[in-house]
Amino acid sequence: MNNTQLEKCRTLNNSEDWAGLERQSRSYVKADKRDIIAWLILARALEKQHSFAEQLSVTRQALKLDPNNPEAHFNHGCALRNLGYKQESLAYFRRATEIKPDYAEAWCNLGNALQRVGQPYEALRAYYRGIKLAPNLLDIQLNMGNCYMTIGQHDQALRFYQLAIDIAEASKITYIEAYNASQFAKDLVPAQTVETCQADRRLWNAKFADGLREDKPHLNNRDPERGLRIGYVSGDFRGHSAARAFGAVVLNHDRAEFEIFAYSNTKHDADIYTKVFKEGVDHWKDISLLSDQAFADLVRSDQIDILVDLSGHTGANRLLSFARKPAPIQCTGWGYAVGTGLPTMDVFFADPVIVPESERHLYAEEVRYLPCVVGSYWVEEFPEVLELPASVRGNITFGSLNRFAKVTEDTMRLWAKVLLAVPNSVMAFKAGELEEEAHRERVMAVFKALGIPSTRLMFMGGTDWHAHMEVYNEIDIALDPFPHGGGVTTLEALMMGVPVITLRWPTVPGRLSSSILTAMQMTDWIAESQDDYIALAIEKADDLKDLTKTRQGLRARFQASPIGDGPAYCRAVEEHFRQLWRRWCAHKVVDKQEIAA
Repeated sequence: MNNTQLEKCRTLNNSEDWAGLERQSRSYVKADKRDIIAWLILARALEKQHSFAEQLSVTRQALKLDPNNPEAHFNHGCALRNLGYKQESLAYFRRATEIKPDYAEAWCNLGNALQRVGQPYEALRAYYRGIKLAPNLLDIQLNMGNCYMTIGQHDQALRFYQLAIDIAEASKITYIEAYNASQFAKDLVPAQTVETCQADRRLWNAKFADGLREDKPHLNNRDPERGLRIGYVSGDFRGHSAARAFGAVVLNHDRAEFEIFAYSNTKHDADIYTKVFKEGVDHWKDISLLSDQAFADLVRSDQIDILVDLSGHTGANRLLSFARKPAPIQCTGWGYAVGTGLPTMDVFFADPVIVPESERHLYAEEVRYLPCVVGSYWVEEFPEVLELPASVRGNITFGSLNRFAKVTEDTMRLWAKVLLAVPNSVMAFKAGELEEEAHRERVMAVFKALGIPSTRLMFMGGTDWHAHMEVYNEIDIALDPFPHGGGVTTLEALMMGVPVITLRWPTVPGRLSSSILTAMQMTDWIAESQDDYIALAIEKADDLKDLTKTRQGLRARFQASPIGDGPAYCRAVEEHFRQLWRRWCAHKVVDKQEIAA
C-alpha cells in the first residue's frame, strides 16, 4: 500500500466512514493479496461494523502473511475477544507485547482480556506497563479505573477516571465514557448522597446533552385510548442482570393495547435471552451502529409514543438520543434506576423506598411509583431449594454472591464484626474476581486484621449461572453490601430460599435491597444502622427453626409478591403508560409547529 492509499484510508478512518473504509481496503486487498496493511485496515473496518466473524477470518489471513507482525496478533486478539473467546484472545495480546514491548494499545487490551478472565491484579500490571509507554492514552486510564472498580477500590477508580477526563479536556476531546464511568463509581462511595448524585447528573446534562433538544413537533395521533407504541432502549437485551430486572415488563405487555419495539444497542453475541427478547416483541431493531441523531430520527420515523431508557448512565446507553426528545413521552427505569438528570426525560420509575416522597423534588424527572423499583425475569430454571445448611452443619454460613465492585473494605469490616458476634459462623464469598489468588489474599488480610482467620472464610470463583445458584444451598443467610446493595443478586438469593440482611443506606443504590424486601413484606430483615445490622444477624442466626421455615416458603412467597408476578407487575407499568399518554393528549400547550402542521 503506497502513501496515497494510506492517506485515503486515514481520511475514511477519521471520518468514521467504516463502510467506505471497508470498500477501499477490499479493493487494495484484491489488487495485492500480500498487502498486510490493507488486510489490517479491512479488519478494523469490519470490527467497527460488528462483522466479527469475518474480522477473525481477515486477521487470520494477516497472521499467515506475517506470523511475527504485532499488529496482526493484536487484531486477531480483538477478533477473538469480540466473538466471546476471552481466554483465547489473551495469548494474542500477550504475543503482540512480546514482539513489540512498546505497544501501549496491546498492553491495554491485554489488561482488558485479563480482567475478563477474572485476573484484575494481573490486569493492573499490564495497564501500568501501558501507561508508562503512553500516559495520555485515554483508554488505558479508563480501563485502569474500571479495573480498580472491579476490586472495590473506588477512590483509585475515580482518580483514573478523572485523569482520563483531564487529559481529554486538555486535548479538547469529548470522552463521555469516562464521565459515565465516574457517575457509576461515585454511587459506590460512602460520601455520595442523593443530592450529590442528582447534581452530578445535572452537570452531565449541561456538559453533553443541553441544547440537543430538537425543535420538531411530535405529530403522534392524540387519541387517548388508542393502542400505544412503546420503544425500549437497552444495551443489555442479553444474559445480564439488567435484563433480569426489566424482562418482566418488556415481555408481558397486553398486545391488544401496546405495540412493543426493542431497540438493541449491544455489541455482544446473541444468547438465549436475546432470542427470547427478539421473539417476544413486535419489532426488534439493532441500533448499535447508528449515531445518536440517526437513532433519534428512527424513533420519530417509527412513531413511538413512549420511549423507555433501560440503561441510565451505564455502558451502551443512548441518553444523547433521549436528549433530542424524539418521542412525546420519555421514561427511565429498571436497568440502572437512579435518574438521568435529563430535562427531556419525563418520568423516572421508582418506589417509595427508593425515592421517599420528601426526595422527589431532587430529580429532573417526575418520579412515579411502582410496586417495586425492579421486576424479575429469568429464562433459566432455578435449582431445587435444599434444607437449611445450619441444620446439618450445626453452625451458620453467611454469604455474598455480589461482585466485588460492591464489596468495599467498609463492608468487609462490618461482616467481620458479624462473624465475631456469631460464634463458629463462616462467610462464603463467590465472584469471578476470586479466581485470582491476589484478590483472595487481600480479602483475607482485611478479615485477619479484625481477628477472623482464613479458616472461617470460603472462596468460590466464577461459574455458569446454574452452578452459581447452587451455591445458595450452602448458605443460611445472605449479607448485603453497602453503600451499593445487591439488586438481582438479592432477587436470586430470595428465589433460592436465602433471606438477606441489608443496611438501608441514604442513596438509591443503597436502598435497592430494602425496596425488594419491603415489596416482599420482609422489613424485619432491614437494618437502619451498622449496629442494627450486627444485632439483626445475631437474632436471625439464633433461631434455626424460623430460618428453616423461612427457607421452605421463600420461593413461593417471592413468586406471589409484586416482584415475582411478572404479568401483574407489567399491568402496573401499563397503567402509568396510559395515564401519561392521556395527560399528553389532553395537554393544551401545543408546540407552534404542531399547530401549523
